[in-house]
Amino acid sequence: MAWRDRWLLKSDYRRNYVEGIIVIIMLTVAILVIFLLFFRSAKTANKAICLAHLKQLYQAMSLYSFDYDGMYPPTDRWAIGLASYTDNLNSFTCPEDKGIRLKNKPKYDISSVSYWYIQPKSEKAETAICGDRVYSNLDGNHVDGGNVLYADGHARWVKSENWASEDLPFSSFADDKSTDSKKKTKK
Repeated sequence: MAWRDRWLLKSDYRRNYVEGIIVIIMLTVAILVIFLLFFRSAKTANKAICLAHLKQLYQAMSLYSFDYDGMYPPTDRWAIGLASYTDNLNSFTCPEDKGIRLKNKPKYDISSVSYWYIQPKSEKAETAICGDRVYSNLDGNHVDGGNVLYADGHARWVKSENWASEDLPFSSFADDKSTDSKKKTKK
C-alpha cells in the first residue's frame, strides 16, 4: 500500500471521529432544549394549579358566606373556617411553596397556609381578598409574581412589579422566620 493510500485511510478515520463529536454535541444541545421546555411547562402548570386552588377557596368562601348570612370568615381564622368547605386541604397550598405540605393533617394554623387573606368589606371586582405570598423583595411562591383572587370570584396573575401599585399586601420576612423557628422547635 502506498503512502498516499495510507494517508487517505487515516483522513477517513479523522473525518468519522469529527462527525461523531458533532453528532454528540448536537444531541446534547437538543436534550438541553427539551429539559428547558419541560422546566418552563412545569412552572406554568404550577401557576395554573395555584390559580385553580384560589378558585376552589372562593367556592368554599361562598358556601361559608351562605351559611353565615353573607359574612366571610374572619382574617385570623379563615383557613380553619374554610377547611370543612373544601374536599382537599391541599387547596390551601401553592404547589410552588416548597415549605408547606398539608396533605391530610386535621389541624393547622394560619402560618401553614401558602396564601394571604383579607376579609372583604364589599364584593367589588377590584377588591383583592386572597393571593400568593409575595415578600418585600418581590420574591415569593412564584418567581415573577403571584395569583390573586378578587371578591367577585375572578382570579388572575399579577406581576411582582405591579404588586405595590395594586395595593396588594406583602408578607413580612419576620412572619416567615417565626414560622420556620416554630417548625424547628417542634422537631
